[in-house]
Amino acid sequence: MLLYYTYLALASARATGGIWILFLLGRGLPLWEIGLLESAFHATVLVAEVPTGYFADRVGHRASLALGALCGVASNLMFLAARTPGVYLAAFMLSALSWVLPSGADRALLYAMTADAKDYPHRAAHAGGVRSLASAGGIFAGGALAAIGGLALPYYGESAALGLAFFAALWLREPAHAQGPRDQEVPWREILPAARGLWAPILAGAFTFAAMNLASLLLQPLLAARGAAASLVAWARGTSDLALAGGSFAAARVRDPRARGRMVRLLPLALAAVYTGLGTLSLWPAAALQQVESAAGGAYEAALDAEQTPLFPGRLRATLLSLQSALQSGLVAALFPLLGWLSQAAGWGAVFLAAGCLAAAGAVLWRAARHPAAQQEAAETANT
Repeated sequence: MLLYYTYLALASARATGGIWILFLLGRGLPLWEIGLLESAFHATVLVAEVPTGYFADRVGHRASLALGALCGVASNLMFLAARTPGVYLAAFMLSALSWVLPSGADRALLYAMTADAKDYPHRAAHAGGVRSLASAGGIFAGGALAAIGGLALPYYGESAALGLAFFAALWLREPAHAQGPRDQEVPWREILPAARGLWAPILAGAFTFAAMNLASLLLQPLLAARGAAASLVAWARGTSDLALAGGSFAAARVRDPRARGRMVRLLPLALAAVYTGLGTLSLWPAAALQQVESAAGGAYEAALDAEQTPLFPGRLRATLLSLQSALQSGLVAALFPLLGWLSQAAGWGAVFLAAGCLAAAGAVLWRAARHPAAQQEAAETANT
């Protein structure tokens, strides 16, 4: 298990996370062109998410993790060498693949590696904490590397970490039951019926995670509009990842399944209340409330993972988790420009109220799901 956590830390320590826009601006790209390239990134995520999840379920979760790390290395090297729009576009698309290939496959592999299903919530929460800690460390390290050697140095540092993640993924042991027998492989046409039976938990996660992602993106311009310097915005982003890790580790201490169920039902409502307040607060209260939001989000992510992942049939686990991520990306891609317009037309209060409504919708959708025990029984039936 230590090797799995090592892989997660190396793959999540993205040193370019806080400086990539500055890097591209320094290369002479106008902001509108960077926006188009970012749109291509999200479009690639939306299109590739489910096929890569299916690839992981059919070929192997470990192979998907290793290939994702390789795509990350190739993407960073292309960013460093790029001089034309076409090369930058290819780099963004490879970067998207480096995120979607492990998406779903990492949790599916962790579940398969857990001998006793009762231990999965604890391990999944720890995995979320490790991922968030590594993300915060990568952002802080990227800032330090940029200060020491320029904006290109974080790309080299991130490539080195992803290269080590590639070897860590190859050394992972994938249990024989991680995928179903080859004579029981699930064809494409069976994915939709399987998802239809689990529509409520899938949509609940997609809506709440989309609200969290949108709030994270919109907090940067919100803090800037409140008078925050760029360094403070970057600091707030890094510390929010630490708060996210704290929420995950706190959720790991919750052993009672009923308590986890209440967390999944109530934390989206707590997030909705926080988002509603964020849009109306001044700089320092908003920055402080951001940390509360991140801690609640980390706890929610860990609790949902523990409640949701066992519901999905093993032969389609990575595929269905990837479907949820694809729906989440689609919501973000559709709503981000709309909320950007809303910030100009109606102010930040309306923007974060909309994000709160999205999180509340996630809570309503989860309540529409059948009782987890019934879902578990249905999943076991589908798996056999």
